[in-house]
Amino acid sequence: MINADLVGVEAQRTSPSITNPVTFVNDTTYAWSTPKWIVTREMMGITTIDQAKPAGVNSGGFIDKAGNLRILYTTMGNILGKASAISRDGGTTWSVDTGFVFPTGLKDGAGHFSVTSTPSGGFRAFARDDVGIVSLTSSDGQTWTTDPGYRVTVSSLGIAATDGAGVVQQQDGKYRMYLGDESPYFRTCGSTRPVSTVIRSATSTDQINWTVDADYRLGPEVTELCKLHPHVFRDSNGDVVMVFHINNYIEKGRSEWTSSCFFSRSKDGTTFSSIQRIPVGLPSDFGGETGAGDCDVVMMPDKTVRLFFSLSGKIGMSVGTPVTATSTTATSMPGAKKTTIVCTKGKLTKKVTGVSPRCPSGYKKK
Repeated sequence: MINADLVGVEAQRTSPSITNPVTFVNDTTYAWSTPKWIVTREMMGITTIDQAKPAGVNSGGFIDKAGNLRILYTTMGNILGKASAISRDGGTTWSVDTGFVFPTGLKDGAGHFSVTSTPSGGFRAFARDDVGIVSLTSSDGQTWTTDPGYRVTVSSLGIAATDGAGVVQQQDGKYRMYLGDESPYFRTCGSTRPVSTVIRSATSTDQINWTVDADYRLGPEVTELCKLHPHVFRDSNGDVVMVFHINNYIEKGRSEWTSSCFFSRSKDGTTFSSIQRIPVGLPSDFGGETGAGDCDVVMMPDKTVRLFFSLSGKIGMSVGTPVTATSTTATSMPGAKKTTIVCTKGKLTKKVTGVSPRCPSGYKKK
């Protein structure tokens, strides 16, 4: 289990520049199983433990045409660049799919997969590169072809780099894409507060042509720490659930990072709740860290979910079972009281709740 003191409270204690105490609440909507590794170095033919040669990272999960649970991921193993692992028993056992066909024509750095169903009944995978978001299509989830052009560019988002895109269909039939901002990741996420990263969004009717939304979906009002690699799914209540990870301690060196997966929920896909930490993690092979990052969730037919995450170049998985009664336990500074302020930017209005709340960048307190 992840030591909750290392997330939020410990970050404030070791980083005096943080002035707004962070409150992280553990998710209790699911009972989480003990996680296990499902993509390992042995599985990918890697014989040495080397951070530069991951067995698998940045996975995107889905249920393929045959009803199998499947993930796409980036690897440096015996299958060059991209791979797919498959489970025919709901996630109990996994193997590399040797029949997986990844298309040519994409940049080597394309990755951070997220997969959704297409309007025609096939599958579309979204991935990022240094220009923006590209996409691939497949009729069965095994053989993929490249869609021409870019779905969204970083220039249209007004950022320097994006870290992937999760897509979900809205109640009106349109699609919404959620995109993280990786521009300040290694430069400021570990050592500078506030970072004020945001998760942006775009909308589409056909998954090919996208319009960037004017405002962001999740920003510094929920936490000043970096919110990275958003994926999204619709849970059994019909809520749009965004899953992402937060890294702490980057300034202390890779071997001492602390990463956790988080949920944020929305009824309309636009306004999201405060974040909840998913209490799941595994120990790193490189010492110092027990955690989870690059998180993705797949909803199964029986309403359980599969949480996929990366750590130390391997991919782990935990099973989440819905619980009927929920309770929350917060990790926060003792005696901290929340207040709400109203922030405006032109015709846009946001309410920000927290301890010593501050308006997001570009907004003014009303």
